[in-house]
Amino acid sequence: MPSSSPNLIADLAASTTALTGWMRTIHSLSVRSRVIVQNADFLGLLAAAAGADTVGSGWDRAMKIFDASSYQVASPAPRRPASYVTQRGLVAILKRSIADDIQRLDQSRAQELRGGPMPVDEAHQRVHHLRVIRDLVSEVYRIRGQEESVSVLRAIYEDALDDYAWLDSQVPGLVPASERSVWVDYPLQALEEYAKAEDIW
Repeated sequence: MPSSSPNLIADLAASTTALTGWMRTIHSLSVRSRVIVQNADFLGLLAAAAGADTVGSGWDRAMKIFDASSYQVASPAPRRPASYVTQRGLVAILKRSIADDIQRLDQSRAQELRGGPMPVDEAHQRVHHLRVIRDLVSEVYRIRGQEESVSVLRAIYEDALDDYAWLDSQVPGLVPASERSVWVDYPLQALEEYAKAEDIW
């Protein structure tokens, strides 16, 4: 599924088949050894469900979403980096402008979706983001049984889809469908394909 979206998770989310294969590889390796997945960020949830015992995050955008284009230098001129806010309930990292729109829509619901107060700057956003990742990975690891981990992660994604649906019912297109696909639809589809292939239900 080629896309010009800067949020495309290159190599992995461009194909749920690739994501599923990645999970099955982790699953197979975890049977006989430790599996450490670096710079995984939200995709680390899939790795944890598949049997990785350690997943890492990254703060550079290229680390967060495997966005190959973020490694390219388009111009030598200095550029102001875009600002993003992690949304725990949406399992996503969205532009601050979208986060501000959600905040204006419903402050209480916005805080619930973010998983905390609005970060005041990039330093606070970094701390917020890493806390969200840590907490979600801990949820997937909570019971540690493979079936339970898959079930917990499935529920996280399904709850996120409900939140995307609510946002769309309030302001259609507030969060582009392409964002939902990258952050939730593709990973959830890969999770289901992985569970089916490994007979995990």
